[in-house]
Amino acid sequence: MEKNHSEQTYPSDLVTRCLNLQRQLRDHVLATIRQSSLEELSGVASETEGDTIFRLDRLSEPLLISLLKEHFGGKYSFVLICEGLTDKAERVFPETQNPTAAQLRIIIDPIDGTRGLMYDKRSAWILMGVAPNLGEHTTLQDVEIAVQTEIPTSKGLYSDSLWAIKGQSTMGERQNLLTGECHQLCP
Repeated sequence: MEKNHSEQTYPSDLVTRCLNLQRQLRDHVLATIRQSSLEELSGVASETEGDTIFRLDRLSEPLLISLLKEHFGGKYSFVLICEGLTDKAERVFPETQNPTAAQLRIIIDPIDGTRGLMYDKRSAWILMGVAPNLGEHTTLQDVEIAVQTEIPTSKGLYSDSLWAIKGQSTMGERQNLLTGECHQLCP
């Protein structure tokens, strides 16, 4: 099936909204790791056909939903596709919105690399893609904005964020987690 893409231009605030959401989620996950035992984080919460969902994954879900409403809800209607959601794979925001009329599809993996992070051995990433809502025909090829933010181990001092808008150069920042200071990366 051929997709009908109008020449969509996304406001630059979408990248900013994604980055702010990811940084808040990263800070929450880092605080959780620093305050929790391995046993608390590594327990299996559920298993799906393609993935094991750990307690660490579950701990980020309520905040993720709250942050999505805070950063996107007042301005954009969207269908959320999120790995590991407990109730269903897709959710619509606002909840009263008809999914076919939503403006965007937002695809998120809130903690890509949970296993290495919960053992505090290597960074994980928050992955996010924003695509026009083409209904059930929306694929990863339709993603117009991609943003990822590193969740470093508990001993990490820096966190990288990278983003790309289709047809533009890739951008990035390195943030000092103690001072909040950011420096541009040239990926």
